[in-house]
Amino acid sequence: MLSIVSAPGIRAQAMGSDVHPTFEIATIKPNKSGVESNSIVYGPAGMNCTNVTLKACLRAAYDLQEYQIVGPSWLSSERYNIVANAPGRATRDQLCRMLQVLLTERFKMKTHRESKELSVYELVASKNGPKHLNEPAADAQPRRQLTNGSLVFQNFPISMFAEYLQRLSVIGRPVLDGTGLKGNYDFSLSLIEGSRDLKGHRGKAAMKALEQGIFTMLKEQLGLQLVPRKSVIDLLVIDQAERVPTEN
Repeated sequence: MLSIVSAPGIRAQAMGSDVHPTFEIATIKPNKSGVESNSIVYGPAGMNCTNVTLKACLRAAYDLQEYQIVGPSWLSSERYNIVANAPGRATRDQLCRMLQVLLTERFKMKTHRESKELSVYELVASKNGPKHLNEPAADAQPRRQLTNGSLVFQNFPISMFAEYLQRLSVIGRPVLDGTGLKGNYDFSLSLIEGSRDLKGHRGKAAMKALEQGIFTMLKEQLGLQLVPRKSVIDLLVIDQAERVPTEN
């Protein structure tokens, strides 16, 4: 899972409105480590992106979901490290606008916007309402893990949960959050009864169980359901982009 972290106080600190929305110094380098872990860290002085795809950066820069970005397949495979320093103390919104400029210039991108009707699922509350959604600890970071036969979500917003669901192969379409549930929650989905360890092959079995039973699990365990719908989705289309960014 992509880790996105905001440094304390970032939204309270702002540059003056007359500051040009570009980073003072920025480096973009390919990451060939082959590891899966990745992160985007925001702070008042700039941002640090480690082992990220261009699609992940575009999602952050434009505040979009993965399915809203259309372009060549390598947008989701090539990985980069980005270190960018703001010319003054910046809010997260200002950093995102600077990131838009940086990506456009360094990757020589040409883009356009369009709207398209797509088949989607809407995540909504079941007839009797949601259940087993608990208030998280105040200092907990959003995370998910397989443990004791369950997929456990900690301090998770339902919007992020909907995003997780759409990545399951059995879903195969965007998932929109129609629950109206605000805030973050602790909750879990029981996958395999009696399983003590979900590492290795057992972990694969757990994920297979999730894929096969997700519709039933949502309704019975969380009081939520996925309803098929048609919806007009706003898209960012990448018409042109270079795999290798220009010199730093």
